[in-house]
Amino acid sequence: MTTAAGRRPVRPGVLLAAAIAAVVTAYSPAVRVSYLWDDWPLIVDQGAVHQIRVGENFRKPFWGPSPTGVRGAPYYRPLVTTSYSVDWALGGGAPWIFHLVNLAAHAGVVALVFALARRGGARPAAAALGAALFGLFPRLTESVAWISGRTDVIASLFTLGALWAWDSTPGGSRRRWAAGGLLLAGLLSKEVAVAGAVALVAGEWARTRWGESTPRRAVRNLLPVVVAAAAYGVLRALALSSAPPLSRVNDPTLLDRAALSLEALGRYLSMLADPFHPLLQIGWFATRSWPHVVGGGLVLVAASLGVTVVVRRPPRPGILEGLALLGAGLLPVIHLIPISVVAVAADRFLYLPLAGVAVALAIASDRLSPRVARGAAAMALLLATSFGLFTYRRTLLFTDEIALWEDAVAEVASVNPIPVAELGGALSRAGRSMEALHWYRKALDKAPPAERPAALSNVATALSDVGRSGEALPLMEEVVRLGPRIPINHYNLAIVLTRELRFDEAEASLQKALALAPNYGDAQVALAFVESARAKWDSLPAESAQEAAADRANRARFWDYVGSPPRAAALWTLVFEAPDATLDHVRSGALVVARWGTPSQALRAVDAARRLGAPPDVVRELRNVAASRSRPSP
Repeated sequence: MTTAAGRRPVRPGVLLAAAIAAVVTAYSPAVRVSYLWDDWPLIVDQGAVHQIRVGENFRKPFWGPSPTGVRGAPYYRPLVTTSYSVDWALGGGAPWIFHLVNLAAHAGVVALVFALARRGGARPAAAALGAALFGLFPRLTESVAWISGRTDVIASLFTLGALWAWDSTPGGSRRRWAAGGLLLAGLLSKEVAVAGAVALVAGEWARTRWGESTPRRAVRNLLPVVVAAAAYGVLRALALSSAPPLSRVNDPTLLDRAALSLEALGRYLSMLADPFHPLLQIGWFATRSWPHVVGGGLVLVAASLGVTVVVRRPPRPGILEGLALLGAGLLPVIHLIPISVVAVAADRFLYLPLAGVAVALAIASDRLSPRVARGAAAMALLLATSFGLFTYRRTLLFTDEIALWEDAVAEVASVNPIPVAELGGALSRAGRSMEALHWYRKALDKAPPAERPAALSNVATALSDVGRSGEALPLMEEVVRLGPRIPINHYNLAIVLTRELRFDEAEASLQKALALAPNYGDAQVALAFVESARAKWDSLPAESAQEAAADRANRARFWDYVGSPPRAAALWTLVFEAPDATLDHVRSGALVVARWGTPSQALRAVDAARRLGAPPDVVRELRNVAASRSRPSP
């Protein structure tokens, strides 16, 4: 078949390949992204994830009790947890394989958007552009470039797969049962897959209204959906029978919740209208943005009118299924029922709804005149290009955890402490404890009462890390008083006590942590660490002003061992100035001083290295580190 101009039309497969290639290119920096945010408690700090235990994953909640005291909503997502375990085993804990799986799953969703649009009657070019616009939409970066965002991607992959596999004809029984299995897999990945069940019901209803089916056949066809929902309900009930209660920041009144829900609707509308300003935190649970509340009211009115029109004159089944994914996908995340998030809205919650929008628009575009269709295609291509460039840049930002949270802090409302605390955590993991302390204190000032113990613990930990354990100790004791049944509180207290040389109390605190969580691996390791620290300290001679450089160096090594490098840096500085200092001392301690000492101590470490004959490359490295230390902290 050829066009009027004698040219062969581009094959649909080529168009789809081009869309997927654009998406993969835009997200290519994701394989360099490390663990971020919820990745730590969900994957890195979860010993159970480091082994493949499929049966156990099906018997426990997604956010179960942990030594850290993290207790989110009683979500049930065993397939996602299992995928984490498989990735950990295949990659040995390296984050790149997690990101590769995320990207592969996202490419699969893009392909399914294309396939569903084509099956609904969209032209190949329209289906490819719809798939590309969805795949490159900047606000979906959080779902693809963040490992923990996988829940939405995997759930959408199975959900759209169920829609694609569905066959409402009398001979399509096997495909319908396959679709039921895929729907169940979606539900076992994230609760948002319930939108797939709604879409399948809507599609069957539309077919009866279009004369393609009968009500009796529609009801019979939907049996696999009922079975999938029932199976999910049973598995979920069994796994969550002993789950902790929902964790809430506050408990709003009915009027407050109505305003919150309207604000969420308004924010999702603004997020769709402005795809170029993605954020890790959008809004704050405890305060209202009244312009968004008004916007949400308008959305509610428009949606009500739209439902009325659809009931009277339903669109084609494919379009209605896409619209059902939009509505049913957003309904669980507008706070009509409590959810364990403190943000009003989140970019990742748009993932499945946007897939539905892309399918519906691609199918609907078939009714455009050729001239209008060409103009719309040109605009869509231009928009997809801009989406791709922005998404590539946004994905690059994910490769620098500190820069990512700095961006969030700069953009988020001043009342939200989450990005501030996460910036502190990123700085702490990078060894920039003084800066971490600054941001942790800011987060503590903003923290609501329910979040105050965790914020106080962060401040105390940072104080201890910068060598101020004496100040940290009363704060950490207060944290334990506020959360006596949270194992990590006793663990953190033990670390501070060890740095205060109170070894017996540290061991007792760790025993309390293990009594609360017998399988708490970090506490078991810490017991051995405290005993080793005690032995190292007892082996040191009594401190004196005239002690030999070798003895003082061993004392510095002790403080570095127990995690107090600022104290170690002060001692290493004295070692370097001693007449019996050696080049070995410089090799052992100069980098510690350069990284953790004061700016003047860092410069003295460089001078000592040069004076004692350190190799030029060592001196150069120390000079670079000292130069970075000379920048003032916030």
